[in-house]
Amino acid sequence: MIGLGGDRSQVVITHLKDQWSVIIIQDSECKIADMTILHEGDTFEGHCLSCVDKSRVTIDQCRFSNSRSPDSYHMGATCVNICSSSSVLMTNSEVKSSRKHGVFIGEEARTTLENNEIKSTTCSGIYVVSGAHAIIRNNKINDCLAHGILIAEDASAEMYSNQISNVEGMPVRILSRDPDDIDDASLPRYRSMTKSENNISSNCRNLALDALDN
Repeated sequence: MIGLGGDRSQVVITHLKDQWSVIIIQDSECKIADMTILHEGDTFEGHCLSCVDKSRVTIDQCRFSNSRSPDSYHMGATCVNICSSSSVLMTNSEVKSSRKHGVFIGEEARTTLENNEIKSTTCSGIYVVSGAHAIIRNNKINDCLAHGILIAEDASAEMYSNQISNVEGMPVRILSRDPDDIDDASLPRYRSMTKSENNISSNCRNLALDALDN
């Protein structure tokens, strides 16, 4: 699915139903480029894009948005949802006004996010959880009501040279459990796979990057 002439404003896909994603990629391989994808349902359900069931997806020069409401905190759907062992490369795109997280990466998905702008999210800009691994490089993340990047204790990420500003929480938050409470032997492996270098934060409520940041 590729738009016209490299101008993502020329092809706009809009979805008005509340409980469905605008585009669902399921057990498929495809490229999505040069288009705008909007979810405009009346309730807080439905993603702009869902990549599931081991899909292999390349995204470039796209814009994703579902209008954020001031009453929607912790209710509703993320703009870009990547899960079920899918593999996604997303570059040069914009995620704006998400009703939940900007990009959700879970269920052992593998994702690279590079040169994107993620802004105005009701929760965190990027959330990685449930065995997923993400490479997050050279992105601009701002105006999030939670954290810029949130990494769960059962996931991992490599974060390089991201610019994070105007977030209510921490620029980079890496969750951890009390060692006495850890039942999953794989959790130390996730921590060893998590790296953070040369990320820059400004105008954040909590300016301290998490302990793994250099």
